[in-house]
Amino acid sequence: MLVVWRQLGSYSIALGSAFIYMVNYAVPNLRLAGLVDAGEGCFLMLAVWAVLEEQFWVLPVCGVLGALAKESYAPFLIVFTLSWWLLSRGKFARPVYFGICTISAWVATLTSLVVLHWQLAHVLQSPLAFGAQFHQNFDYFTDFLSSLADRQLWYIFVWLLPLSIPKLNVFSRNWRWATAATAVTAMAMHLWYGGAPGTLGRALFSIAGPLLSASVAVLLFSPPSTRIMDESRCK
Repeated sequence: MLVVWRQLGSYSIALGSAFIYMVNYAVPNLRLAGLVDAGEGCFLMLAVWAVLEEQFWVLPVCGVLGALAKESYAPFLIVFTLSWWLLSRGKFARPVYFGICTISAWVATLTSLVVLHWQLAHVLQSPLAFGAQFHQNFDYFTDFLSSLADRQLWYIFVWLLPLSIPKLNVFSRNWRWATAATAVTAMAMHLWYGGAPGTLGRALFSIAGPLLSASVAVLLFSPPSTRIMDESRCK
């Protein structure tokens, strides 16, 4: 709600965004059922707030807590913040500070994974080596088709994605493209590791769910006479 309100200046759209997010299939059936994706989605959204508000010191905190919630948070945060960094092109008031906090967040995230695995398995292993052991050799094309046919993916996005497309451009370009890059990363990881049915939809909702929900809220709850903030306010 806070992020959408600061982006668009509309309380009704901000409240509608939260409502649409909460009634999505993924929330009551997956997140509220106790899956750790809730933590991953929470700290990804906190990272969005941090970069939009230029509260960059929050990013290392997100890195530690997000990695403790779910291992896949590490590559998602790295791709998301790197994409935002490249898209910003020094437009932040403190670009050097942003770079320092971003790199610190990457280090904190990866270090948290190493320490966590060492505490649990008593093995000192790099995140890259840990992830490589889950790679499976199979027919990538067949697995991709089966992932697209997964019912949980359809339940989450069959209405959310098409309704969100018309109004996506009212939000920050950085948020849109960083979300897209992270979503592509999630799909690539799913294919590489042979994720179980349902995992792709959960990951994509953690990454893109807030932005898509906000875009649908603009479509449904924005009165015709309401003038959305100029996109220059959303950089």
